[in-house]
Amino acid sequence: MPAILAAAQRALHERHPWLITLGYRSSSIGPESLAYFDACLGVLTPTHATARVKFEAIAVLTGLAALFAQQARSETSGAATIFPLVPLESYPHLAAAVAQPAEEPIAGDLFERTVRGVLTGLLQM
Repeated sequence: MPAILAAAQRALHERHPWLITLGYRSSSIGPESLAYFDACLGVLTPTHATARVKFEAIAVLTGLAALFAQQARSETSGAATIFPLVPLESYPHLAAAVAQPAEEPIAGDLFERTVRGVLTGLLQM
């Protein structure tokens, strides 16, 4: 269920890229924002996390959604950076990682895996 809320938040940021420029301030919170927080808290009810940890998880979830939406826009605009086009002699760890042979893609959606992994880690604290 958290992944569904995260996907909805990501889709919202993809439809409205200007949202990230608003920032998150109390003056920008309306009924839809309140409904989102309430739905997230409802999904997190079964966890034994404190309210503070739940709000932190919601903030990270929202940030991930915005980040993935922004990345999707960059990829479609051709703005994605490709490391091999840059001299990497001064960056030995990056050069070693880029030199690794290509791996088989991991099954499943990267966004969903990231959301699940991050929320699992946060809510276990």
